[in-house]
Amino acid sequence: MQVLKPSLSPCLKRQKLHHVSRQANTCVCTSVLTAPAQVEQPKQVLQSPWQDSKWTQYKWTVYRGIAYDLTSFIERHPAGNWLINLAIGRDCTALFESYHLRPKVASEQLKRLPVLQDFPVEAVPSSPYPNDSDLYNTIR
Repeated sequence: MQVLKPSLSPCLKRQKLHHVSRQANTCVCTSVLTAPAQVEQPKQVLQSPWQDSKWTQYKWTVYRGIAYDLTSFIERHPAGNWLINLAIGRDCTALFESYHLRPKVASEQLKRLPVLQDFPVEAVPSSPYPNDSDLYNTIR
């Protein structure tokens, strides 16, 4: 049986060299005085809405941080389905707000669409919010 001997390592708490136990990775001299080292939690892996079968069954888009199901609306879109297809599978905020001259009227239609609960919105790259710009609204 191999006996592990303490080694001399820097103690971050006191900024001095102390004996550190290799097994516990704690300072032997001050183990009573110091709390055990915090273990970093693994970062949560974002769920991909493009590959997860839970979301691939929908024609989804994200507008201002909310995911909507466009499946039932594609054929009824006033500008045709070719334009709405540009919004599928991404954050459509910039597209939506730059195309509709009266986005408040158009956003009322969004409120009628089904919202996808528990959708991983943070996994979708966000687009700019043009309507939040006073300059953009003045020019429009």
